[in-house]
Amino acid sequence: NDLYWPQDAYSVGNPDLRPEYGFNYDIGLSINNKGFIFAANFFSNDVDDLILWQQDAELNNLWTPKNISKTSTKGLETSTSLTLWKVWNLNVEYTFMRALDVGPDVNRYGKLLTYKPQNKIDLSSTLKLFGVEWNLNYHLIDYRYTNAANTKYLPAISTFDTNIAYRFNAGKVGMTLVGEVNNLFNVPVMLTAGTAEAGRILKLTLGANF
Repeated sequence: NDLYWPQDAYSVGNPDLRPEYGFNYDIGLSINNKGFIFAANFFSNDVDDLILWQQDAELNNLWTPKNISKTSTKGLETSTSLTLWKVWNLNVEYTFMRALDVGPDVNRYGKLLTYKPQNKIDLSSTLKLFGVEWNLNYHLIDYRYTNAANTKYLPAISTFDTNIAYRFNAGKVGMTLVGEVNNLFNVPVMLTAGTAEAGRILKLTLGANF
């Protein structure tokens, strides 16, 4: 797709791309003690000729992949989980990441890569009682720059999701009924500049295990 995606109204491939070459490593620590779990992981990823899709003014703003010189990405992922009274679980996941252009172009050196948030948070609460499971989730994605010069950006996204599942048996068949609401408060979401995502989504599903 990067090389040969046929031109359409939004994008086109780039047959002149060079392959990426990189070196990455990570190191982590985890603790598990009586219902409390904590994990942390540091990661580093250095890449030459990173391939990234961007809008190109010379191609009428079509999205096309390009090699963007040398990049350096470093960050920390953490996860904390706590189970209370054997029925209630709380989980927090946080990621800090700095993805930088470190190539020879002085106008872009040290700038954040496009669409790479520095902070990301996911919170979840799960309650299981009498065959019913209720989940409430919170997601936060930090602002993301939309151009290499870091002068334009999309604002941070903050959304809630929730779902309720009920499991029961119909004879010898295991049944699961799930009601789900994504983007509970109908917050405007834009992951890519100029393209709005769906608002509130409601789902009702019934599953059977034979």
